[in-house]
Amino acid sequence: MKNIFAKSLITIFLGLSFQNCEKPLVETVFSELAPENFLKTKEGINSVLNNAYAIQQRHNQDTFNAISTFQMPSGEIWNRGGSIETDLTPMREYTWDSNAGRFNGEWTNSYRAIRDVNLVLDNLPNGDFEAEFVKGITAEAKFLRAKSMIDIYDLFGTGPMFLSSTFDALQKPRATDAEWVAQIIKDMTEAMNDLPAKPAYGKASSGAAAGILCKFYLNLKKWNDALAMADKVINSGQFDLFPTYIELFAIA
Repeated sequence: MKNIFAKSLITIFLGLSFQNCEKPLVETVFSELAPENFLKTKEGINSVLNNAYAIQQRHNQDTFNAISTFQMPSGEIWNRGGSIETDLTPMREYTWDSNAGRFNGEWTNSYRAIRDVNLVLDNLPNGDFEAEFVKGITAEAKFLRAKSMIDIYDLFGTGPMFLSSTFDALQKPRATDAEWVAQIIKDMTEAMNDLPAKPAYGKASSGAAAGILCKFYLNLKKWNDALAMADKVINSGQFDLFPTYIELFAIA
């Protein structure tokens, strides 16, 4: 009896295992989140762009990693003692290497932002958008791509350069220094020229682009270009110095 039952189960299993569809299952997606139409809407474009903003702003633990990585070496912040001392000492003393714990994620985060920006730029022509919307989104996207490339450059030098969401190979060689720097300047300058002076809260502005370019030119020792960007920020009338320097570092 047991043998008959076992043989029956085996027969049923084998019979089912040889059943299949005549052609691949194609599911109809009725939501606007369908891949073919999500990025044809303003909501879709803004969602992907906002994700790039979120990555650039380094939320959660990434915030502390970014602060300690970019601001500890410059002296903008200072911290000692506790378990974090092991991570922060190399940052203060300029002795870090590729094992530095606070570098964790900076390469990946920057390329994630670049990926989202490229998706936005590639898909803008596919939607029925008014010219002003395309102009504004393009400027914001180029701002974020240039800022992400600056972050990579500050920490690692150049990297593989991706300017589109479609590419032939995942493995690309590092761009040359000249190529990388030229792309940053091109993107940020074009963004600066089209960004508003007073954007929505949390969005990129023309003044922010000029300020970032000023600092970038300073690091490149391009003094005249840095001066021109500094003058643009000062003459914009959108910014003031803190009356007391220490207030910059006060707890909000």
